[in-house]
Amino acid sequence: MRKDLRCGRGETFSLPLRYRDAAGDGIDLTGTTVELRTFKPTTGEALETYPAVVDDQGGIDVHVADEDTATWPVKAAYRIVHTDSAGDERWLVWGALTAFSGVDL
Repeated sequence: MRKDLRCGRGETFSLPLRYRDAAGDGIDLTGTTVELRTFKPTTGEALETYPAVVDDQGGIDVHVADEDTATWPVKAAYRIVHTDSAGDERWLVWGALTAFSGVDL
């Protein structure tokens, strides 16, 4: 699912998500990983990766501290990637990531 995100530069970034099956039930994410990966939008060059906290009900908590967002470029691309226990990856959410400051508004 594509979703463009905005974050204040130097502010804590939090994004709670729920990973559900076709019936709407949360998927047990125990033993798997979910990461927020950031990239340069023009070249695809990797910037940073931030691990998310997951639970057995499909809960995903993406959290990036304010000191990390302070160094984010104004424009980036991102992917939230789920890696299962077999090492297979699935993009859950992706899009543009805009980090703004008060002068960027």
